[in-house]
Amino acid sequence: MTKDIKSELLEKYHEFRSESMGFKDDIKSQKYYDNIVKYNYLPHFKENYCHILEIGCYFGYTLYAINKLNKFEKIEGIEISNSAVKLAKKYTGIENIYCANVFDFLPKKESSYDVIIMKAVLEHINKEQIGNLLKLIYLALKPGGIALISVPNMDWISAMHERYMDFTHEVGFTLESLHDVMNVNFDKAAVKTMQYDFINNFGSYIRINFLKPIIKLFIKTAFLILGQGAYRKTLFERSIFAVGYRAK
Repeated sequence: MTKDIKSELLEKYHEFRSESMGFKDDIKSQKYYDNIVKYNYLPHFKENYCHILEIGCYFGYTLYAINKLNKFEKIEGIEISNSAVKLAKKYTGIENIYCANVFDFLPKKESSYDVIIMKAVLEHINKEQIGNLLKLIYLALKPGGIALISVPNMDWISAMHERYMDFTHEVGFTLESLHDVMNVNFDKAAVKTMQYDFINNFGSYIRINFLKPIIKLFIKTAFLILGQGAYRKTLFERSIFAVGYRAK
């Protein structure tokens, strides 16, 4: 039977999308992902955590950053694109990266992981399957484990592009809707915006601390004048981030 377009795009994601995703400089990209791990994930890692899985690891930048921390005895990743798996293994030096469909992989991994990370994946899942996936993630966690799940923020000022820039996107999330689906499937969940903007040099220091606040103030004022609920606090944040807990 002929594959549907979405399945074919996901399985060949690297071939179709790598040029538009900006992964051309490994050093620059890795520094960016090092900061994502440092400021978003690291505060949630506990000393007794030893086994971590990333769902949708793509080139392996997140796994490489986590591996450098030397906090986990075993690091695994899964990716639906075979070409991406080969690149991730080569780049990270981690052998435990598998080409697998998450719905086939997780049922065999009940109570296996202390941490499961899933970045920019949930929006690719059919709405009817999202609950099933989150429940599988919950069951794959050890008691006391956590899931760290991020998605594009539909309250962001450029959310329309984020929602439709990728043909395989199925659904968009706000703080409220992500909070709802997480709390249905985990014992407890917290949702907040994800930090993406980092000071790496003098130029970024000026932009983040001086120019950006001025631009934000101007846009906030314009939206407040428009009224009718046009302005939200999450307007300037590209992604939102959920922490789901499995009770001990």
